[in-house]
Amino acid sequence: PRNEALDTVAGWPPEPTRLLTVVERRAMTMLHQALPEHMILAQVPLARFIRVPTRNSYTEWMRRVGQLCADLLVCDASSQVVAVVELRRPPGKDSERTRKRHERMDRVLHKAGIRVLVWNEEALPHPD
Repeated sequence: PRNEALDTVAGWPPEPTRLLTVVERRAMTMLHQALPEHMILAQVPLARFIRVPTRNSYTEWMRRVGQLCADLLVCDASSQVVAVVELRRPPGKDSERTRKRHERMDRVLHKAGIRVLVWNEEALPHPD
């Protein structure tokens, strides 16, 4: 009861933080240079650019993938997703939980017909 009376803003004062890591900012800059005619968006939840048929439970969809975000989206001028760029640590450096989350996201994106580019965060490609 005492916690319910707590004012969330007063109890946990919010502070702004960076949206992107250093590696994500470098990758985004590189994509802007390589694809100036495209929109590059960062940290977009899958639920914002993938939908499921209405005969399925939206609540169940959100429970399964609602927390998954694409690192970077490459979109055409009409904001249609062209590809997802995922920045990942070298193989073997992620936890089992992280690996399973990546696998789940890859399956969803593949099934939706969205191209996924997985980049090693320690060896980003050149804009060319």
